[in-house]
Amino acid sequence: MKKAIKRIFVRTLLMGLVTISGLVTIIFFPEPLFANKLEHEQFNVYSNDKIDENIKVVLNNALNLIKDSELYDERYTYDIFLSHNSFFNTIDDKFLGHGPSARATDNNITLKLEGYPEYVSRRARLLDSDYNLANEIDRCIDLESKSSDICIAIDEGGCKAPKYYYKSRLMTEYLMDIKSFSYDMIFSDTLSENIIYAEMLKWKESINK
Repeated sequence: MKKAIKRIFVRTLLMGLVTISGLVTIIFFPEPLFANKLEHEQFNVYSNDKIDENIKVVLNNALNLIKDSELYDERYTYDIFLSHNSFFNTIDDKFLGHGPSARATDNNITLKLEGYPEYVSRRARLLDSDYNLANEIDRCIDLESKSSDICIAIDEGGCKAPKYYYKSRLMTEYLMDIKSFSYDMIFSDTLSENIIYAEMLKWKESINK
């Protein structure tokens, strides 16, 4: 009886380990789950739906933007998974609880804009002579007083972004353009978001004076 229970336990444990290993493999290497693949420049795009060739223009624009980032590496290959209508999306949601989002896992990008990507993508606008960070911070303060579901309009492309992305971008601008932080310095900084935001507001007040 004890031997039978032991065998059942061992088999159950092995099945659990195999299942977990399989899920980890799928999360990091989901390529076989997608029916279509498009290769272009430094990108591999995967999708269950037919991939429109016009996506190459989008990829070229994205590549031109990230070339201005200190993180850019011309030897790096980006795997992009258009996960809508895919088994991978179901697994990702059920086991990791991500839901619909855009994020990176290893060198995989699953289609979330946050501070640094927003900063890089809007770099041309930030360099315009009529752009003023202090004015943008005033705008952010105004948004902070409103409900959490308000989105702010972005001039380029007519798209929108939640205000917390906007706040993150402004703090990234402040750290990189005013305090001359590098990406690695921001990543390794131990100050909380609230402290950095308060410091940015103090800087803004000094500029207004």
